[in-house]
Amino acid sequence: MSSHRIASIITPRAVIRASSTSVPRSFAPSALLTRCLASAQPSTHSFQTHRATAIEIASRRVFSSSTLTTQETVEVFDYEKMKKLVAEQPEEYIIVDARERGELVQTGTIPSAVNIPIASSPDSFQIHNEDFEDRFGFERPEKDKILLFFCKAGVRSHAAAKLARDAGWKTAEYPGSWVDWVAKGGDITHSFN
Repeated sequence: MSSHRIASIITPRAVIRASSTSVPRSFAPSALLTRCLASAQPSTHSFQTHRATAIEIASRRVFSSSTLTTQETVEVFDYEKMKKLVAEQPEEYIIVDARERGELVQTGTIPSAVNIPIASSPDSFQIHNEDFEDRFGFERPEKDKILLFFCKAGVRSHAAAKLARDAGWKTAEYPGSWVDWVAKGGDITHSFN
């Protein structure tokens, strides 16, 4: 066989190599591979490749992998740190109880906490300032404040903190939440917004 003819012969290995690099979408390498394997003689058909398809695929892979690697760090409070914060009441923190209002009426809440119930108001960090004040009875916290979330056991507060972060607020979490606070003898108030 001449050397120029060898370059145009398609073997199953050549099809696999070509399909993993730059094959147009309309080309069906599996059908050609089946035909090549079924016959004892290699096919002499030729095809044209398009490099743009390989670039598109590569750019999609780069984009999707870069979006999966973002991580956020969130300040986490334990009981002692929370107790100190409640006693000192620093201006940069706003304690947010993410439980429903009925739960607060029954059990009380951590002193100085505001109530933004996540289950009944998941859009609370997306609405206009005026709508927020009408709904909750107090001004929306400024975005330069750190919203410290808690709930009954830490699940709803984690979801609320994520929603607030996505809307542009800085957040912190008390994962022990109400259960931990009460079990360790934290102060309780029945006065809330």
